Amino acid sequence: MTTDPVIWVSSILTIIVFSYLFKENELYKAVEHLYVGVAAGYTVVMGYTNVVNKVWDPLIKNSKYLVLIPALLGFCLFMPYISKPLSWLKRLPVAVIVGIGAAVALRTAVVEQFIGQIRSTVIPLNSVDNIIIF
Repeated sequence: MTTDPVIWVSSILTIIVFSYLFKENELYKAVEHLYVGVAAGYTVVMGYTNVVNKVWDPLIKNSKYLVLIPALLGFCLFMPYISKPLSWLKRLPVAVIVGIGAAVALRTAVVEQFIGQIRSTVIPLNSVDNIIIF
């Protein structure tokens, strides 16, 4: 048997969550609210840490101004929640994401299928193995 309080708390919370299988009760609702609150707090802390580590520090300490481009594109995703007249700016980062995804998919398809087929057809017929494969 362990004496670690983290194990005990997580075990008790898991049992309380499983109590929902019998009937929804007040303990389950409390644990549900606790879970949502902890998840929201974790998201805020991780978002702040990512902004500081990936935008603020390179911008201020290393003078890397190129980090402003993805930072501004990410900020544009929140425009519908900030200002209704500027909500159209949300389309810009979505267009960039779709364009990059299409370019990567197209390049992969061309390299793997088209160039692979061409490479297979131009093998030299100088050995028995290549003649059998052909």
